[in-house]
Amino acid sequence: MKNMDNIWKLYAIRFFHSLVPAYVIERLFWEQRGMTIQMVVYTEIIYAITIQSFEKVLGRLNVFDFASAIIAALCGSLLASRFDFELNYWISLISMLVSLCLTLMLVEPAVKSNTDESMEIKEYVRASLFFFRKRRGVSLVLFGYRTLLSGVTAVIAAGFIYQLRREDTHFKRRKELSGR
Repeated sequence: MKNMDNIWKLYAIRFFHSLVPAYVIERLFWEQRGMTIQMVVYTEIIYAITIQSFEKVLGRLNVFDFASAIIAALCGSLLASRFDFELNYWISLISMLVSLCLTLMLVEPAVKSNTDESMEIKEYVRASLFFFRKRRGVSLVLFGYRTLLSGVTAVIAAGFIYQLRREDTHFKRRKELSGR
């Protein structure tokens, strides 16, 4: 019975998510400012085409993400049943290092300023440092939490590897003692 309640809630969520009267008001807003409804529709079509091309790329990225998660789950259980548990963590570490190396190989697209002058790296660094000095909360969020989470993740991964090695050694000793 509780499942049926959830289904009705899902129907209600879908209904209210799609009920967007602001869409009509947006058209009226632009019409009051000199754009005809046809111009607004054309503008929305151009915007939708731009968004659609972005969503295609984003969809492909999600496919790779989903496929890698499925492969990791299937291979992880298979490898854990045939080898030491530690192997999965080493493969994960190698995978993250490959990901990091590929990230470092990304090329930043060329950006032109309004004056078509190239900015020196010193100027970028100076502007960034000024921005973060002026807004301490942003730097805390960007660097503090990210560093904290990275540290916690690394410590947890190292703890898992240590624990698995210790248990594996303990298991092998028990096996040797019972075999004698």
